[in-house]
Amino acid sequence: MLFSSIVYIGIDPSPGKKSIHYAALSPELDLLARAHGDLNTLLAFLSGQQQAVIAIHGPARPNARILTNADRREQYLIPLSKGRPGNMRVAEYTLRQHGLPVFQTPAKAADAPQWMQTAFKLTEKLGKSGYQPWQPGADHLNQILEVLPELGYRAWLPGQVLPANSLHGRLQRMLALYDLGLKLPDPMSFFEEITRYRLLQGVLPLDTVLSAPALSAMAAAYLAWQAAHQPADLTQVGIPQEGQITLPAALLRDQT
Repeated sequence: MLFSSIVYIGIDPSPGKKSIHYAALSPELDLLARAHGDLNTLLAFLSGQQQAVIAIHGPARPNARILTNADRREQYLIPLSKGRPGNMRVAEYTLRQHGLPVFQTPAKAADAPQWMQTAFKLTEKLGKSGYQPWQPGADHLNQILEVLPELGYRAWLPGQVLPANSLHGRLQRMLALYDLGLKLPDPMSFFEEITRYRLLQGVLPLDTVLSAPALSAMAAAYLAWQAAHQPADLTQVGIPQEGQITLPAALLRDQT
């Protein structure tokens, strides 16, 4: 599917999922596409885009053993807290020091779970296709960034973030996206479909509620949109050599 203007694409190769979920937004936050498939299906979709900002939920590459090497830590001026930093990237270590949940990317690609290896391959293929890492103020035609969609929801929801795989957590995330301006059906209409009879029969309109991976892809797409339209609201952690994670700046401000 080819879109004539720039599109903002979110991609989620979720743990435990054989298929990759992706979503595309227009500059006006219209939902242009939402689907899932294997890596070849996704690459076929991406190859048809003339201009895109792509946000991937997954590491760009394995860690470069910076944290486990004292000389390299000193080279990059990375302060350590108590304990050993472990086998992870600088970006992940930084987020953990702020109390934010994040995966741990190993130094060897073969040691990474399949969903991480998919993110490695995708980032590499996009780089060879001309995509460049997003940086605030950059004017590259096609850009790519690494995101953690759940950290987006932490910034966008005013209260407790409910479990991602639960029905109420999925509805909460849909409502957050709706309130951000994404052109989605009002999630509250779900409750209008619930009647006493339907509850007794166990027949609920669950097909109107997006899955957790689909919502992750939607959140990633919105972060890609923010990178282009609201870059001051985002910040990056980590070093380019290993891959930087882009997240809402408010999350780090709240931790200081």
